[in-house]
Amino acid sequence: GWAHSHSLYNELIKVPLMIKFPNNGFKGMQVNDAAGIIDLIPTILGYYGVGDAASGTDGIDLMPLIRGNKNERGREYVLSSVSESRYIREIPPKFAILYKDYKIIYNEPFSSKDLDYFRPYGLPPEVPRIEVYDLNKDVEEKHNIARQKPDLIKKVMPLIKKIRKIIKDNMLESKKKGSELDEEAKKQLKSLGYIDP
Repeated sequence: GWAHSHSLYNELIKVPLMIKFPNNGFKGMQVNDAAGIIDLIPTILGYYGVGDAASGTDGIDLMPLIRGNKNERGREYVLSSVSESRYIREIPPKFAILYKDYKIIYNEPFSSKDLDYFRPYGLPPEVPRIEVYDLNKDVEEKHNIARQKPDLIKKVMPLIKKIRKIIKDNMLESKKKGSELDEEAKKQLKSLGYIDP
């Protein structure tokens, strides 16, 4: 590990989601399909029968899976990302795609300017541009098998390119708005001891 808010390994991002429905509905039900935080709003709206209200979101309604519909499929993939941090802008974007039994992590490299920022605190670990892990065989994500999976990388490369473009566009928009931390962010950093009072 190195600091925090910089990696997308399961030790940081794989979190069980527990939902308590009214009147203990679906008590004991367990769904093992992958889902993302982005799916919460559509699922809540789906439970209350107003799923159409979520049609403009990127998430999916998980209620058919929760109701045990065996014909219903969950997501084809789940995306997690670390993009330009609100607090530390020197951490480059990276994202992970959970696809079937694999996790593909794409790491933008640190620039020399970014590395200069971290030099007094300790440099980040070197990571390859693309990492691939077989989560069935390597739950601790210790063995990068990217070289053995060129077909998988080729299959997800259009998605990687699309996500990189979205992140780049969002970063450019953020820079237009200004790069100074707002007062709330400064207050939070002071309370955590990152900025001297």
